[in-house]
Amino acid sequence: MKNEILMMFFVGLTGFAVLLQSVVLFALYLTIRKTSKAVQDEVAELRSVVVPVMNESRAFLKNVAPKIEAAAKDLAELTDSLYAQTEDLEKTTADLLERLRRHSARVDVILGRVLDGVDQAGAMVVQTVGKPVRQAQGLLASARAFLGVMRSGVPAQAETHVSSDRDMFV
Repeated sequence: MKNEILMMFFVGLTGFAVLLQSVVLFALYLTIRKTSKAVQDEVAELRSVVVPVMNESRAFLKNVAPKIEAAAKDLAELTDSLYAQTEDLEKTTADLLERLRRHSARVDVILGRVLDGVDQAGAMVVQTVGKPVRQAQGLLASARAFLGVMRSGVPAQAETHVSSDRDMFV
């Protein structure tokens, strides 16, 4: 009998545990249902706020997307145009620098020739004018000497040898 009492005690204890577990599960069910209802309400409220914002954003993007694409296309064309103009500017600058180098070389040659010509002309003038001027100076000096002799009479004889010059050799 002792086994039967023990068995009844354990069956009762098990029934009580199952009943207690059912109450806890029912309380858990009510809590989850209440939480689910609150979450659904929050989601509905969030949806009522987010959906209009998303619709407005979608409409805004539909309106703005072609403008953004056009601006991007214009920017790409502008970039290509600037690149082409930069290349043209580089070519033009290189061409101008080459022309400037050639012209400066040509000017250098021309100025060198002009200065050589001026130098030669100066030398020729000195030679052409200098020789007759020296000849004229010689004639004038001889004329002065002649006139000086004629005015003074017979010139005194100049000593041709100086005794102190004997040892000097030039």
